[in-house]
Amino acid sequence: MAYITDAAFDAALNYIRDNAENLYICSAEPTSFAQASSSLKLATKALPTISVPADRSGGGRELTISAISDGTVDATGTGTHVAIINDS
Repeated sequence: MAYITDAAFDAALNYIRDNAENLYICSAEPTSFAQASSSLKLATKALPTISVPADRSGGGRELTISAISDGTVDATGTGTHVAIINDS
């Protein structure tokens, strides 16, 4: 069985954390930036607070996004997916 060190996973997760500009709550799974930032977008949170990589329950690594208490609601609907994006 192959093994990937936590440092490799952490590098990828740190890239997400360090480059995240917006968090979009979407009504379905977006397959493009355009969908996440417009047609499927229900709400936006600029510069979300994201933890450093940590052990995940059950194995693996994870990032934790702090609870969102502000942001912009753009449309009504049920949020099913989150997209963390670097808009620039």
